[in-house]
Amino acid sequence: MECGGSIIAPGWVLTAGHCVSDDLNPKNYKVKAGVFDEAKSDEEAEQVVTVQAIHLHPDYHAHPPHHDIALIQLSTPLTFDEHTQPVCLPKTDDAQLTAPGDLWVTGWGTFREGGDLLSRRLRQADVPIVDPTTCEKEYRRLLVEEVEFCAGKPGVDSCQGDSGGPVVSQADSGSWFQYGIVSWGKGCAENHWAGLYARVSPFCDWISTTTNSTVQCQDVL
Repeated sequence: MECGGSIIAPGWVLTAGHCVSDDLNPKNYKVKAGVFDEAKSDEEAEQVVTVQAIHLHPDYHAHPPHHDIALIQLSTPLTFDEHTQPVCLPKTDDAQLTAPGDLWVTGWGTFREGGDLLSRRLRQADVPIVDPTTCEKEYRRLLVEEVEFCAGKPGVDSCQGDSGGPVVSQADSGSWFQYGIVSWGKGCAENHWAGLYARVSPFCDWISTTTNSTVQCQDVL
């Protein structure tokens, strides 16, 4: 499975649990960073590193995914430059996850439900927050509000191949914070079926513990 992820430290990548849950052998994975055109293998900024360990959240539930988060520990640290940078993680998210929000999702996923061609180039979409009451009606009590949220509108959504990628918003300070991880949903960009995203802030303690305090969530300023 090809998935997205986000760099949260030189040696750590954040992704969705369902991207790795079927195979926790780190030897079967590589991480590419600094990529724009995924089809190319000679981009000047591209970095490819092997994986030392995969850490799946202990409460991960597969069908449908809940606590859908995992950490990838890299064998060698990434080099930060103008194409490869870490994203900040927020201590809290209530203000940012209030409709309509100002969230952006990125990835190399397919253009439509059931499509078999991934996007060659990194794409982005501005996905509006869907309030929990509306999302509950759409997904019939499948939403676990404590650890996930809904976002998107007809014609604007993440899709297959975007899983594990970040949902971010820019703070007043100019820093980008990651509030969600592409998780699951019914179809892509359909009416009455928003995308579901794992929240990041509820997992701050687990992230800190797993990374031996290398990664800490921050106040959003």
